[in-house]
Amino acid sequence: MVALRDKRHFASIAITLLAGVLVISVIGCFSSQEAVIRQPLSPIVWPQLPEQARIRFEYSFQSPEELGVKKGLLSWLAGDSKQNQLIQPVAVAVSDDETIYVVDVTGVLSSYQVATKKYRQQRSTKSGLLHTPVSLTLGKNDSVYLVDSESKKITVYTNKLHPVRELETGLDRPAGIVWDKWSNRLWIADAKGNRVVAFNLSGKVVAQIGDGLDSLTKLNTPTHLCIDSLGIYVTDAYNFQVKKYSFAGTLTQTFGKLGTNSGAFSRPKGIAIDSDSNLYVVDALFGNVQIFNPEGKLLLFFGTTGVTEPGNFNLPNGISIDHRNRIYVADTHHGMIQVFQYLAKQATTK
Repeated sequence: MVALRDKRHFASIAITLLAGVLVISVIGCFSSQEAVIRQPLSPIVWPQLPEQARIRFEYSFQSPEELGVKKGLLSWLAGDSKQNQLIQPVAVAVSDDETIYVVDVTGVLSSYQVATKKYRQQRSTKSGLLHTPVSLTLGKNDSVYLVDSESKKITVYTNKLHPVRELETGLDRPAGIVWDKWSNRLWIADAKGNRVVAFNLSGKVVAQIGDGLDSLTKLNTPTHLCIDSLGIYVTDAYNFQVKKYSFAGTLTQTFGKLGTNSGAFSRPKGIAIDSDSNLYVVDALFGNVQIFNPEGKLLLFFGTTGVTEPGNFNLPNGISIDHRNRIYVADTHHGMIQVFQYLAKQATTK
């Protein structure tokens, strides 16, 4: 009996010690977890030496852990390590406080607050689940306006991704969206309706461009938008061009054509503007980003189609440039966001 009690005693001690080790191990895992950022051993730049570098690869990420955001204990115990991983990101936007918002076409809106290491995820609207979210833009107080192509609605979220209301668009197939801070409007590309429509924040149509009879100004499947103080840039996908319109609807600039040479397009997608008013155009089939000066002259391009190496893309889509001239590209079929730096102080036009 004494021996049996001794065995039970030692078994109890062993279980207690094992439990302690497991707890310490779990705590150790979460306290020592480091950011796993894809960082090259030496700088990767475009163009290469001896030319002056203008674009530099920074890092890429697929999950919040790669930005240093730790998983919670319950998620770790449940083993759902891939629950928060990007699958097919199609659009990205970045706020002034460096929060990265990403739309995944699988029906997920995510935010990564890099400074505070906070991650949020949203799969719902005010009336149900997201179906086919395709684009987003940031408005006042970093409110998020998200376009769902299937439901044809805009869902408005707070910067913490709480859905607050929905706007019916009445568009045939809404695609890209951009917030006009100068007139407090939302401009949306109607890819099937071949037009770009402006809504006020109550959801009322207040302007429309690109659907006229003039073959030069008429759009053919507009998909992506960006904006400056003078007008709206539109990716005119099946005219293989970028067009700029004044806010009154006057065509002011056109560049690009179908082709395989630099400066031509094959499948143009996302567009964005840096602090020097250079325009960045993503081409999904070329697997690159072409950079044009304000006059529409090609400056350079970076990236190529390839495996998951820095600067290699697989059907990239959306693009965003933050206030520090960091360039975020939604590398859709690699399931990641790639981040680059525009070296503005060194850049000059050719």
